[in-house]
Amino acid sequence: MPLIYTFLLLLVSCASIAQDAADEDIPEPKEPEPEVSLANKTQETKEPRFMADPSQRRAEETVTFLRLLQREGEAVKENNEESDISGLYLPENTGKPQGGILILHDIDQHAHWPDTVAPLREYLPDYGWNTLSMFFGDYLSKPLPEVVKIALQDKLDDEADPSKIIEPISDAPKTVAATNENEEQNPIEKKIPIEDENFNDDGINEGLDKAAEDFEAFPVAAEADKPDTAEENEISQEQAFMDATVEQIEGGLQQLNTLGQFNLVIIAHGLSANWAVRTLQERMTVNTNSGGYSLVLVNAKSSDYPPYALDEELAQLEIPILDLYTSNAPEAMKDITRRRNTVVREQKAQYMQIRLPAIETIYSGRQNMISRRVRGWLKTHAAGKVIELK
Repeated sequence: MPLIYTFLLLLVSCASIAQDAADEDIPEPKEPEPEVSLANKTQETKEPRFMADPSQRRAEETVTFLRLLQREGEAVKENNEESDISGLYLPENTGKPQGGILILHDIDQHAHWPDTVAPLREYLPDYGWNTLSMFFGDYLSKPLPEVVKIALQDKLDDEADPSKIIEPISDAPKTVAATNENEEQNPIEKKIPIEDENFNDDGINEGLDKAAEDFEAFPVAAEADKPDTAEENEISQEQAFMDATVEQIEGGLQQLNTLGQFNLVIIAHGLSANWAVRTLQERMTVNTNSGGYSLVLVNAKSSDYPPYALDEELAQLEIPILDLYTSNAPEAMKDITRRRNTVVREQKAQYMQIRLPAIETIYSGRQNMISRRVRGWLKTHAAGKVIELK
């Protein structure tokens, strides 16, 4: 008997030890953490965003390339800072200067673009021309169309409104048939016409006549004096871009003036032709004397955004103009032909349009077809001379 009692005590003690071990393994319940909304998380983890600047990167890489060739002195900087590079300048190499040339590159290019800009800026100084090739920032991109948002609550309200529920067409014949059956079952009941109180026995509508006499036209709602904010911002954005671009081109022309160059030529490639023409138009408005200015266009394209009527504005310039193009695509030929016809209709004798073969994309040298054609045209139509200041 004592042996059995001892054995039972041993079992009870083992069970209690096992229970204590199990209780130690079970973790204590933790209090639930307060929920944090997605907006709060975004605000807590908000970090500054660094957007890419392709135009600045192209300018810096161009200067790095020239530095490897020990030509970093060609870079023209503002405020003597590396990040304020405005262009690349080369003086003439003949001792008989002809004038200054401002070269404008196309969109997504830079001031030393290999197949057009670089050959011109390096080739023309050998024939007496000082060249200044400008760097431009990113082009203005067209805004995306607005997305029309439909409120979900309005849609649910429309579905719940019984007055907006349309019965199926298939139930219409059944309703008419049921109505006819009811009329046959109750032949004694007759339809009593409803008397319209607006009419008297003589059929004269006194109520409506009185309302017509007292009728006054509804006042027309006055239009809002303030213009649409979205449209105003869009126009101001376009205008700011155009003004900034023209101001930059004007700065390049003034820089050539400070170097003693007053026989000025602008060579514009692609979309930059629009802003070259506008800059010259503004200069002609201030100074009616058109002497000392010439314009060379290389594959010029009219700007859709911001909109600019390149053909019409080009036809108003009273200066020598050379219009070169290398494309033979049907769509491009339509624009080129329309531009030529628009200028010729104004009887501009100083306008010349020439087609040249396409340029190879590989930079093979300075003397390509475009640079030689431009040099010959400048010699005939835009050559300058040195004068002594008194």
